[in-house]
Amino acid sequence: MKKKIQFFLLMILFISGVMFYWYFHSPQIFYPALPEQNCIRGKGFLEGIFEIRANLPLNRITSVRYIIPTDEDGVPLRSASNIVFYAPFNGEAASMRKRMPLWLRDFPEKYGFSVFSLTIEANVKITNFTDQYYIYKECGWYELIFRIKAHLEKQFKLDSRKLLIVGESSGASMAQQMVAAYPSKIAAAAWTGGSRYTEFTRPLTVSMLALSNWGCYGLHVTRDLGSNAEKYGIPFLFLQTPSYLKKNGEFEHHAAAPLTYRLIHSFIADAVNKTNNTKKILAAYPYEAICQIDEDTPAAWIKFNTQNKKEKIIIYFFDKNLNHNVFYKDIWYFAAQYGYTVLAAEAHSHVNIPDHLLDKTATPVTVIGECLKEYTVIGNLFRSYGERIHNIILFDNNFDAVIAEELLHSARSFPQTQFKLFYNFPPESSSLPENIVTATFRQQDLQKLLLYEIMQK
Repeated sequence: MKKKIQFFLLMILFISGVMFYWYFHSPQIFYPALPEQNCIRGKGFLEGIFEIRANLPLNRITSVRYIIPTDEDGVPLRSASNIVFYAPFNGEAASMRKRMPLWLRDFPEKYGFSVFSLTIEANVKITNFTDQYYIYKECGWYELIFRIKAHLEKQFKLDSRKLLIVGESSGASMAQQMVAAYPSKIAAAAWTGGSRYTEFTRPLTVSMLALSNWGCYGLHVTRDLGSNAEKYGIPFLFLQTPSYLKKNGEFEHHAAAPLTYRLIHSFIADAVNKTNNTKKILAAYPYEAICQIDEDTPAAWIKFNTQNKKEKIIIYFFDKNLNHNVFYKDIWYFAAQYGYTVLAAEAHSHVNIPDHLLDKTATPVTVIGECLKEYTVIGNLFRSYGERIHNIILFDNNFDAVIAEELLHSARSFPQTQFKLFYNFPPESSSLPENIVTATFRQQDLQKLLLYEIMQK
């Protein structure tokens, strides 16, 4: 009897140990049933969040957030079977618990696609360990993501189709890694800001869009990945995209700008619907001109948006020796979006404004010069387009530390033109015409000053 009791107690301890290990080390097998009555605000969505036990590094529990588009009766749309998984970036878990990122709502609202994502806790200490950092297959998240997709399909009676993946930053790296690991389960992927990729080693049929802001630390490795994909005939489109302009007037070279999100939305929709709207978006985006402004491709003459006449023109004289390629891309693209045709030329180059940009109503011209050593190029412009030039903005130009006599002559001859001269040190001049304003500036404020001047009417 005593032995039976001991055996029974040992069995209880063994079973308890197995259950304890399973609960804290194994992922959840049975997922919760999802309510179908939470159609929010009557706009045709089933939106919710549920928890499952993941038992993955730094994440015993993960929250799954989803949006399913429905008709007026709350029945999922046929297009809802197109499921988009958003791979979150490192540090996004807290905000994901509160709401789905706003830009992702275009998938259900505009295209009728379902979308889901996860809360994934991570930190910078584990990023170099493939068995701990969530972006890598070895960490175990991929299988969980596909199980969650299958659960959503079962709960909402959706057809099982290949997964669509989008991502930002480390989530972008995860998107590419998932494609490389499970190409047969993925229809298309689009991402921005990735940097930790795995090389392709065989041909794939998954359509991919890889975006990277100019100035982003992942730009060159993303471009190299495109070359790697081309080697195997993989449908892979790499694009440099604009920087994100923050409210404080500074450009962020890693965060996504509105155009980036538009391209991701359009690319995924094109992959599903067999349309070609992404090319239409790119037709209005001076991509080829922007790509010329790279450190390995000095360009003496770069034209932005000259195919269509804008209401204003900027002629920008730049110094290629400064190696400010990212700075120029930020400024010129912003100016083009603000209604300017931007003609960029190396300092001391002769400039001719294309005839189709000039009309009878005298298109206003703004001239910006940076680090000019002489005034000749500006004087030549006045001789060719004097009445059209409304503004001259010069930064850190050393005319022998004295405002050039030819500049003073131009100011007096064209009083309608406003001259703004910014110096690191004030010039040695006392009496100036009323249409010349001088000021000192700090080099780190140059970009903000330019943005301000461009936005002036």
